Amino acid sequence: MTASLIDLDKLCPDFRADFDRATYFVLEAVHRRSDGTELLLLEEAEEDGLYAISIGLPDRPPLSKTWMFEDFFDAVAALQELRDLRPEARFYLSVWLDEHGLEILGNDVLRGLIVAQAATGKQAESCEWAWLAEDAAGNGPADGRDYDPFFAAIAARLV
Repeated sequence: MTASLIDLDKLCPDFRADFDRATYFVLEAVHRRSDGTELLLLEEAEEDGLYAISIGLPDRPPLSKTWMFEDFFDAVAALQELRDLRPEARFYLSVWLDEHGLEILGNDVLRGLIVAQAATGKQAESCEWAWLAEDAAGNGPADGRDYDPFFAAIAARLV
């Protein structure tokens, strides 16, 4: 069995109660600055940022940046762990172009995240997200794609 990335057993009782009441979780790519944080594109955080997961509560502001990860795939694995533990909760991706959140649908967080990103079409990189969505659906070209390294790593996980 793989070790937990969210480690719920180490949460204090009050925090665990908040986790149990959570109605949504948000993944954000962020850059920490002295005056706070700024949202980034997922691919930007790979070099100079972090991936944060916040807990959304029904009756108060979210518990911002509850979990922080340097690696994109660790953040996705943690979000998948949360999805498995809390299937009734909603899951979102918040990026600088759409800070209100893109909903991540489906049981597979990585594939849901790809579909959400591909559907936006708001950024120059959206073509690579669209390619990933095609590849995830089994509709990619037989000879593969010429992805940037961040996207190539994601594509490799789809196989």
